[in-house]
This record gives sequence, C-alpha cells and structure tokens, in this order.
Amino acid sequence: MAKKNRIKKPVDLFDKRADILAGDNDQYHIRKNRVYICGSDYYGKVYTITSNRYNRENVHIIKEFYPYDNKRMRFLIVNFKNAKKFKTREKLPDGTERKINVIEKFTDVSEYICSIGNIKKITSDLLPEEELSQKPVQKVRKNIKKLILKPEEIKSKIKDKNKRRVG
Repeated sequence: MAKKNRIKKPVDLFDKRADILAGDNDQYHIRKNRVYICGSDYYGKVYTITSNRYNRENVHIIKEFYPYDNKRMRFLIVNFKNAKKFKTREKLPDGTERKINVIEKFTDVSEYICSIGNIKKITSDLLPEEELSQKPVQKVRKNIKKLILKPEEIKSKIKDKNKRRVG
C-alpha cells in the first residue's frame, strides 16, 4: 500500500499561529487551540481557521495539511455548521488553569478539501512578516564578493603571523 503524501502541518511556515493575506484582501487566521467537542467527546489540540470569507456561525477545524507549493496551501477541513461555541478555563489536577474552547451544539458536520491560493503575505510565530513576491529574490553580487575577498591589510597581517622566525 503506497504511503500518502500528507504532512501534519507546514513545519517551516508556522507552529501555533499564522495570519495569511491572499487574493483580493482575503484574510485567514490559523490558530492552534485546545478544543472539547460535545457529542463526539473529542478533546485535544487542533488547528482552527477563521476568515473574512467563512461563515462566522460555523467552526472550521483543519484535520490535515497537504504539501505547500506554488504559493498555495491545501488542507482537509471539518466544518461544524451552526456551532454553539464558547471559551472557558479548565482546572488541572495541580491547581493551574488553562484556556479551552468548547463546541457544544452543531447542526451538521461536513469534511472537504480547501485551499488558499495567491498568497501574498504570511505572518506567523516562526516567520517574521514575509512578503511573497512573484519575482525570485536575487542576491547582490557586490555583497558576496566582499565576503569572499579580504582587504589587503588583513591579508598581509595574516601572512606576517604565519611566518616562522629562526632565532
């Protein structure tokens, strides 16, 4: 059986959060959240995605990411329609508290593949604000030469130190 070419997340792009600007001012926000889903008794950390293009009544959970290429991010999404959701805190056995999102009721669940194309900018916890341009970035050859070539003064000092004196 062939191994499917899927990855858990784009490792080099983000870990806990990402803000993506794409297309005609489309904004996507990916967050890693601790979630409890009533009815399915699911509890754990998942990636949720929100956008100005998505219905705010629904909760979108990213189940799997596919390889990132050509400025297009593809992922498998689970959509909880008309979800009643709220944020709360849970108390751990050691007495500390942590945030958790609870999805209490929903009318329907659907699963489909979604993609974000024409990505212009990605800001995340692993990357500083990065502009993705159409043109490949070319390095200035002048700066590369400066790194390779050493000024004559430094070369002469290095030669003087390497000379052995007979005493």
